[in-house]
Amino acid sequence: MDARIDASALRHLCGWKSRKHQARDVAKVPAELRVRLLTAARESGDDDKRRRAERWLSAPSGRQLR
Repeated sequence: MDARIDASALRHLCGWKSRKHQARDVAKVPAELRVRLLTAARESGDDDKRRRAERWLSAPSGRQLR
């Protein structure tokens, strides 16, 4: 997949809570895609993006960890 698509997916899934069913949407992301998106966030050099991705995508249920 293209790095631009991964970056867009990260913005959509892990951006500031902008939709009612964000946790449900993230919970449907397959494990392989979660790993790829987490890797992209960690390699981006953007600490905020990395923190949000880790918070949303590292949780097994897809729910935001606090």
